[in-house]
Amino acid sequence: MQGMTVLQRHESEAVVCAPLRDFDDLNEEEMKNGFAVSIAGSPHLGGVSAYQQGANAVMTAIQKVAATGAFPRSLTDCLNYGNPEISEDMGKFVAGITGVADSAKNIHLFEYQDEPTPFISGNVSLYKRGNPMAGVSCVGMIANTDDATGNIPQSGEISVLIGTRPHQIGGTEFSASQNIENTAPYAIDFADAEKNTFLILEGNKKQLFNSVSVIDKGGLVNTLVQSVLRGEKNLGFSGDFQKFSTGELFSEGNGFLVSISPEKLPELEALAVLKKVEISVLGEFNSSEENPKISGKIFTLDRNSLEAKWKAGLRGEVF
Repeated sequence: MQGMTVLQRHESEAVVCAPLRDFDDLNEEEMKNGFAVSIAGSPHLGGVSAYQQGANAVMTAIQKVAATGAFPRSLTDCLNYGNPEISEDMGKFVAGITGVADSAKNIHLFEYQDEPTPFISGNVSLYKRGNPMAGVSCVGMIANTDDATGNIPQSGEISVLIGTRPHQIGGTEFSASQNIENTAPYAIDFADAEKNTFLILEGNKKQLFNSVSVIDKGGLVNTLVQSVLRGEKNLGFSGDFQKFSTGELFSEGNGFLVSISPEKLPELEALAVLKKVEISVLGEFNSSEENPKISGKIFTLDRNSLEAKWKAGLRGEVF
């Protein structure tokens, strides 16, 4: 965006921009003012519950902005639903916008904690085929874009899970890939989502985190794998995921995976107690010159082969 991007989408959970940094009439502090913008929305979840899809889209968009250290300020949406002349489609439309509204009303602004997160614009596209889906974008403000937090961990850092993992997998990437049908989706606990989000914002203010990732599509395991693949070529991970059920490993939404320097862990633990948020240490990022692995005891993945498949992406499927 005209050279004002500080962190691109593959470097952080939301794009971070500093639009004022070339204005000569501003002082250095003002030039570093910026914003973060995210987008969220899962069509798989819309096929299971239009209400939860709308609510989850708002929550995830807010959490992605918070992950960068920017304070969420406003929302906009693109509502994609079916034929309103068909009662079932109209019912899903009503359920979807109710979920969107409930989530925005109950996840408050960090800076004004009695105020809901406002929608300032949006549009509706009806007569769509396929699963109903609300696409939601969030914009947040950050005073110093130099302090923005990315999503790329480094060797020697500890991986910490923020929040507890739900066990429901309805409407997830995992259930779609395994052809699992008629499974309940995760029902968002708005108070819990707000607590997790506020802890991340407090931690970013204190500069506790070296990286923050939102647990979104693919769940906890996929979030961990992607964070490793974004890192240096020899980056690996060693931890213990034995305590998690299959549902907890692959459920989506309302959680963060952070990396932190070992010496800062006691401060994070104290903050979590104060904010009444459950956290757990998952393991440590490491490096290996020869054959880095991503290991959680119940799984061991070869980083190099995963990276080759990940980078191939659509090209690998088409060509």
